[in-house]
Amino acid sequence: MKPRYVILTLLLTALPMLAGTKTLTVLGDKKVRLEFDGKMPKASVVEGVKTDATGFIIDNRQLIPSFGFEYKNPKKLKKVVVEEVSGKEAQVMVEDLAPKAEKGRWIGNSKPIEVSKRASPWIFSKKDTTMIFRFTLEFEEDSKPLEIYQAAVFGAETKSLFQLFEKRE
Repeated sequence: MKPRYVILTLLLTALPMLAGTKTLTVLGDKKVRLEFDGKMPKASVVEGVKTDATGFIIDNRQLIPSFGFEYKNPKKLKKVVVEEVSGKEAQVMVEDLAPKAEKGRWIGNSKPIEVSKRASPWIFSKKDTTMIFRFTLEFEEDSKPLEIYQAAVFGAETKSLFQLFEKRE
């Protein structure tokens, strides 16, 4: 009975260590610190802006990258850009030059992605895939843009669902 108690104690002691800050590399060599709860990233909050959507929606058998945030800032949004920055170069996902925020919430969708081993090999990887997105917000009253980094983790189960939409070549 004692060995089980020790293992359980070790597991319970280790669980809080799973939560915390992780340093991730973006754009080849830049380091960003993001909060995680176990393997899952927490929403990022910067100057009253909280990311609350970073992932994909499924519509008409297509995978559509979708992003969103809420903000309690009275300033009017002028521009929102969301980029995937996990690799060496930023890939623009959404560029909204006339953002509309309803009740302090903005949502933007990208064009659908092709689900194929050639176009999106990460979907077919057995390992978890972590993507980092950079939200850049410009407000009419400010000259300096606000940058927020947000991670998204896609596990094997999620990716197997995505694979159902594979384009056959």
